[in-house]
Amino acid sequence: RSAAFLGRSGQFLFQDGEAAIETYVDDPWTAWRGEATKRRRNKAILLLWWLVVGPDISWKKLTIGAEVVWIGASITIATLREVVFGLPQSFVEELAAEVSALLVLRAVPVQRIRRLAGRAAWASGFIPYLGSMIAPLWAAVHAVARDGKHGTGKVPIQRIAHALRWLQAFARRRRGAISRTF
Repeated sequence: RSAAFLGRSGQFLFQDGEAAIETYVDDPWTAWRGEATKRRRNKAILLLWWLVVGPDISWKKLTIGAEVVWIGASITIATLREVVFGLPQSFVEELAAEVSALLVLRAVPVQRIRRLAGRAAWASGFIPYLGSMIAPLWAAVHAVARDGKHGTGKVPIQRIAHALRWLQAFARRRRGAISRTF
């Protein structure tokens, strides 16, 4: 609630189109419009407001520029009319390695499927079509929970192999992209 208040009250300080403030849990991200001196002034106003209200600001995490990392994803202003959201290469490589490790098994512990699906779900917040690739993983997790095995059950690889192959193709950039342009 505090982070939501900071984001909304901060947004209220500026006219439409001057600033956009997004907050994920306690990690704010801002985008600014206007001449350089006006943008610097507005950023200072926002930071001063937040300091007055009282939260601790992690100054070492503060990033200013045309390319920033926010909640693990990179955001790049490519041109005046183009913004690119991308997944970190290390995340994509780890995803590919985990999928490859699972594909050689005969049955996969439900905890590993849940962890993989959760990580891919985070990525689907930036690359929405990933959600359809992981739906079978969530279905398998749900089926194991329904059977009463929760964290102790295993899922036959045949049940989720198709979804894993799609994730593998995505991670190896055979299908889809690891970035999204607006």
